[in-house]
Amino acid sequence: MYPVVEDYILSKDRICNEHFGYCTSPIIEKLDLNQVVDNILATKPVALKNDDYIQNLYDEIAASTEERPILRALHLSDIHIDMEYAEGSLANCKEYLCCRADVGYPKRKGDEAAGEWGSPLCDLPVKTF
Repeated sequence: MYPVVEDYILSKDRICNEHFGYCTSPIIEKLDLNQVVDNILATKPVALKNDDYIQNLYDEIAASTEERPILRALHLSDIHIDMEYAEGSLANCKEYLCCRADVGYPKRKGDEAAGEWGSPLCDLPVKTF
């Protein structure tokens, strides 16, 4: 991938002329995209040539009778922590941010209170993270 970028996309002639406009006679040749791709694929290892490498791995794993260890993973992404989270505060409020003392506490039937470890409608309390 890097030789393609270096040799064709970011060549010194292209940068000089197209980006800075300093070169008077750039050497820019039109490339046949199919030829570039064929050149890249020509160096592809034999195990990858048929584009079935991943499927072959799955087939090999499925055919194996060896016991495999179980991998347990926890994926956390886009975590939001609320430094002002207040357990017991109103979780289903009409404000932008709920589960805070300043939005109040449940008073009517159907009002949901923010739990000790969080609420589905709110950002996480520090304690949970």
